[in-house]
Amino acid sequence: RLMFKIAAKAIANATYLMNDKIAYTVVDRNMLKEYNALDEHLEGIPEILRQALSVEVAFVLKETVKKEAKFSFRSKTTDVATLCGLFGGGGHKHAAGCVLKEPLDNALNKVLPEVKKLVELFPEEYDTLRV
Repeated sequence: RLMFKIAAKAIANATYLMNDKIAYTVVDRNMLKEYNALDEHLEGIPEILRQALSVEVAFVLKETVKKEAKFSFRSKTTDVATLCGLFGGGGHKHAAGCVLKEPLDNALNKVLPEVKKLVELFPEEYDTLRV
C-alpha cells in the first residue's frame, strides 16, 4: 500500500511543461518519511507519467540518503541516455538516469534546461500522429 500512497502523491504533484511534453515530479526525503516509504516505492512513477498521451519525456527527481539528486528518466522516442550522459549518467535510449551531487533545486536548475532543449528538437508533426 505504501507504494500506491507515495506514487499518488508524487503523481498529483507532477509538473507539466512545454505543452505537456515534459512531466516530472520531485520527491525529497521528507516526503518519503511522511509516507514511511522506501526508495523502491518510487519505482514505476516515471513510466506512469510517460503514459499521458502528450508526454514525451518524464522523470522523477529524488533526494538520496546522501542528499544527492537522482534523476530517473523515461521517454517515448527521445534519447534520454544521451541527456543523462551529459551529467555523468547513462542507460538505455528510453530509460536512463543520473545523479548530481548537489541539492534538488540546484540539480533541477541544471538538468531541466537540457531536457527542454531535447524536447524542442522533438518534431511537432508527431503530435498529429498520436491523435
